[in-house]
Parts: sequence; C-alpha cells; structure tokens
Amino acid sequence: GSAPSLKVKALLGQIGLSYLIAEPAEGRIIIDQHAAHERIIFEDILAAMASSEPATQPLLFPVTLELGFKESQLLEEYLPLLAGSGFVIRHLGGNTYCVDAAPAWLHDPGVRDIITDFLHQTGEGREERSLQERRENTARILACKTRTVKANAPLSREEMEHVIRRLE
Repeated sequence: GSAPSLKVKALLGQIGLSYLIAEPAEGRIIIDQHAAHERIIFEDILAAMASSEPATQPLLFPVTLELGFKESQLLEEYLPLLAGSGFVIRHLGGNTYCVDAAPAWLHDPGVRDIITDFLHQTGEGREERSLQERRENTARILACKTRTVKANAPLSREEMEHVIRRLE
C-alpha cells in the first residue's frame, strides 16, 4: 500500500517533552520531535546544496579554525559541499581557516564545534563515495549536529504545528 498520509486533523500535544501526538484522518501518530526536526534540517541542507545560492548569515564574530594537517585536507575536500550548504570559509594560510558566515538554518552559534565534529565524523569511514553520497552524508552529519529542537524541549503550539506542517 501507499505510505500513510500525514495530513493532520488535530494536534493533540506533546508527551514527555520529546514526542508530538497528532491525529491524521485515521488513528494517531507519534512523532519523535528530535528526529523530525533533524529530518527537516536534512532536507533544508540538501535543498540549499541543490540551489546555487544557499541562504547564509554572516557571523557576528568570525570563527578561526586551527586545524591539523589531516583535518585541513579534509576541509579542503569538503569545502564545496560546506559552501553549498551555506558556510563561508576562507583559507588564511597554512592549516588556518576562518568561518565568516554560517547557513541560515544554523541557529546555534556552535560553528567551531560543528565544523570540527563534522571533520572528525567525515574522516572516519571514508571510502570513495559518489558526490551524491558525500552530499547526503554531509547533510546528515550537519543536520544531526544542529540539534536545534532537542528532545526534552517544551514546544509552543506554533512550533509543534510548524514541525508537523514541514513533515507533511
């Protein structure tokens, strides 16, 4: 059969600050708000990479990254994908880089952690991947790192509706 529709008739609320309960045409659905939000961010990042002009916001205080040799090689390799998702990163010479802007979807100013975690995770399990796989992998890691709607967060009615609408 086809996948059940997410057209939600009623939003019943939040359980234990981690799950949303919604009522589609039939039955009930329980949505892990954290996983749902990660999925939404993942799709946003892929859309940004597909567009020629990803939405980016200048950082109030640019972040300088002092990397090791291996990390800077990785960063060079992934610069096009990171730029595609909305990061503006300059090479300052040697293994030093400066992040001037971050993607618009990145609400958390933990840019340094996100990039270093990203390089760490990308550096593991690196077999030759197709561009599409690398793009999806980049989007997945970034989405996971963002964690903007954490579990254990009380959401307003508007925020809950926004998550459900985006999932539809």
